[in-house]
Amino acid sequence: MKITRLAYHYAVWGWQLNPVDLSELNLLVGASSVGKTQIIKAILDLKQLAQGEALNGVAWDITFVTDGHEYQWLGQTENIGFIEGIHLKNSQYPSPPRPKILHETLFRDGENLVERRNGTISFKEVDLPVKLSSRESIICLLHEDEHVAPITQGFSQIIFKVDQLTELTANSWKPHAPLNLAAPTYQTLAGIQQSDLSILMKLALLHKNAPDVFTEIKERFIDIFPHVEDIKLALLDNDLNPTPYLYLRENGMTNWMPSSRISSGMLKSLIFIANLYLCSDGTIILMDEFENSLGVNCINILNDMMIEERDLQFIITSHHPYIINNIPMTHWKIVTRIGDVVTVKYAADFELGDSKHEAFMQLLQLEEFTDGIINE
Repeated sequence: MKITRLAYHYAVWGWQLNPVDLSELNLLVGASSVGKTQIIKAILDLKQLAQGEALNGVAWDITFVTDGHEYQWLGQTENIGFIEGIHLKNSQYPSPPRPKILHETLFRDGENLVERRNGTISFKEVDLPVKLSSRESIICLLHEDEHVAPITQGFSQIIFKVDQLTELTANSWKPHAPLNLAAPTYQTLAGIQQSDLSILMKLALLHKNAPDVFTEIKERFIDIFPHVEDIKLALLDNDLNPTPYLYLRENGMTNWMPSSRISSGMLKSLIFIANLYLCSDGTIILMDEFENSLGVNCINILNDMMIEERDLQFIITSHHPYIINNIPMTHWKIVTRIGDVVTVKYAADFELGDSKHEAFMQLLQLEEFTDGIINE
């Protein structure tokens, strides 16, 4: 899945994102509080909506490509007022009410595929003969239909943060779900990528069945942490509950260090690199404040993977000059805000310099970058 265009309105707060075009790599930059993080959250909101969650007082218009088709999904939910932080014991509701979806339309290659209007859902302009929930999206309600199933799969491939840290520390010793290690699915890189397994289990299977790719991941990691000598994963097959263990050895060390003793920064970096190799094609990776999540050294890995043209989409935010300066300006999305309305501008809008360094220095001087919030 690849998101190509997004607009969003959160009526409860009055926050609004004007339509923004997105590419394979998107670096959201700008002053604090202009709305970079809110753009990430809007995409996560739509993932929840597609999976059946109820959202309060939102309107959306998103265009994306998946399974060889272009889809546009737009709609609006009712605004039942501020419900976060509600004191339930003083409320007439045992729990916050679920907002209804007021209207919703899904286009496929420009044609109306599904529409919800006035409580009625039509499929290919034919009204469905049954009444369906008004509090679940049409993507969730029709997720088993052959036209909608690829959308459901696409939204499930949106990953936030890419730092499944507990998998490699506190939880790494626990038995995993029953798994047939001899299954043909797990014998190839493509099969491992397409599986729904945890990143730790994927790494363990890779170590066992595609050691050349595991070695490449290890070498990229050692490039960032040259004091590391080696990494290995032991996959203990206890009946039907295989349990993976991660170990690392630093230069000069005799014994292997278990994952529980490895620093969180190193583990996050390893998980990030592994995800770039092992997530399935069509994955969308969201990261807020890239430098805080991973550290600046990982940006070079990201650039390398983009050059290798994996079918992935990245939407990340950053304040860090090193991060910004090491991503080509064609991928910069400069976020600005007037009142509650957020507008994303592009490097081409400002005629920045031809060289990367010149463009970066000019970006730092832009009022839209340094201030971002404009009062009318």
